[in-house]
Amino acid sequence: MTGRPPAPELSAALAVPPTMDLLVGPDRLDINGHMGFRHYFDLASEAMRPLFEQQLEVDGPYRLERRLGFFVVEHRLRYLAEVHAGHRVTAHAAIAAVGRRSMEIRTILVNRTTDAVSYVMDAQFVHIDLRTRASAPFPPDLERRLRAATAGAAEPAGRDQHNV
Repeated sequence: MTGRPPAPELSAALAVPPTMDLLVGPDRLDINGHMGFRHYFDLASEAMRPLFEQQLEVDGPYRLERRLGFFVVEHRLRYLAEVHAGHRVTAHAAIAAVGRRSMEIRTILVNRTTDAVSYVMDAQFVHIDLRTRASAPFPPDLERRLRAATAGAAEPAGRDQHNV
């Protein structure tokens, strides 16, 4: 296969503060003896929660009081290096791009035992009016927080067209 972007550099991944740090237990292994693919996805997904709740302040009150939220519309996943039981893994999640009604979060799992980037998940989210279930522009306060978190990041090209 050609045209795949290069794997993120370990130093770039580690420059983003970790949102999760854990020791992988045997309960996360698959029949091949390494961490099963669903656990990479689960860890990367959970690692995004602090971005939503702490950095962006998109939490229970945001959804209940404003009746706004986010739907995920796309994932791009890359498995780059194995993780085994007893390995320490950190997750590094950051907002990678922002549009008028959408954003992209990149989460990188780093195997700290082997110093390897193990997994990358790029997730595209659309901001939703929970009453109409349709996409909605960001309120000004959220847009300010998003822009501050992505200073210098690109706008997700063509991503605001999702018909949710």
